[in-house]
Amino acid sequence: MSDIRSLAAELTGDVKFATGERPFPRAISDEEAADLAAAVQRTVDQMADERANAAVQHNVKIACGRGCNGCCEEMVIVSEAEAIGVARWLNRPENAAVKAHFLEKYPSWRDRAGDSPERLAKLTVKNADRSAYTEAHVAYWRTRNLCAFNRDGDCSIYEVRPVVCRDAHAVDTNERCFASYQGEARPGSIKFSPMMTVVGRAHHLLQAAHNALAPDRINHHQALCEAVYRLL
Repeated sequence: MSDIRSLAAELTGDVKFATGERPFPRAISDEEAADLAAAVQRTVDQMADERANAAVQHNVKIACGRGCNGCCEEMVIVSEAEAIGVARWLNRPENAAVKAHFLEKYPSWRDRAGDSPERLAKLTVKNADRSAYTEAHVAYWRTRNLCAFNRDGDCSIYEVRPVVCRDAHAVDTNERCFASYQGEARPGSIKFSPMMTVVGRAHHLLQAAHNALAPDRINHHQALCEAVYRLL
């Protein structure tokens, strides 16, 4: 763990490592990247627990629960470190059935996704048009193309799911979480400043790791399913 802390300190030692304006001075391994992603995810989970406790104290109901698949219909864009972490987990012998299910489901997910993975990935880069991203994101969400890692209503990679999935939540009701919802209002959420800070730092660190791992793909992420399939 001390090695990962040291790596995290190095990667965040200069903001230019995350922006891609300065190359990281040494190579980092896939194992280091996956361990770093796991550490970041644990920190986000701890803060999510604090957010949930704050919700209880303020009589706010978090509507999420097992089998609620609304966010699984959205396109998840990830950095290389998180994708490597998922691929490493899938390649463990005890997760062979999960891997086989994903490989079976991926082709149909990819066919239905069309060019959305590439378009949305391009719109996540620095200085991209955020309104264009939101429009493309919602348009994809309405196609109801369920994530290839969703199995019978459950996230099959829940243990190693990306930070963006760990941050996702809705309050009061989940009726606005699904692509079948016809209204304009998005799900309500808790504006919990400590969580927002932790998630922001997580994305900054993962971006720096991504650039160190893939200097030829600086600031260019991929859809989760697409990235993991490539790595497998």
